[in-house]
Amino acid sequence: MQTWYDPLYTGESIQKEEKKIRRRINRGKPQVGYYVLTLASNGTDLLDLVPVHWLRQKECSSRLPAIVGLAGTKKEAVDLVIRMTEDCMRERGDADLRSFLEEREAHKR
Repeated sequence: MQTWYDPLYTGESIQKEEKKIRRRINRGKPQVGYYVLTLASNGTDLLDLVPVHWLRQKECSSRLPAIVGLAGTKKEAVDLVIRMTEDCMRERGDADLRSFLEEREAHKR
């Protein structure tokens, strides 16, 4: 099962189906065309955009950091990165997305 940030950034095209898509991803069901955004796995980049069908590979799925966004297309995933960055700049005055997202999740709890 994947770790999901709360609140999760979601693309407009999947807002109504978000819970269903998340459930299918967690169960390992095939999902084509969707993308997840995660904290960067290498520690240097800000985020990774990962096609959901990659999550069916055990190695990818087991090493995947927490999912911070879910999008219906690659373009929508890029738009989510822009939205996250704008939110971060507005609230923190910098582009430290990792800290911004961690703080955001901590406040939600």
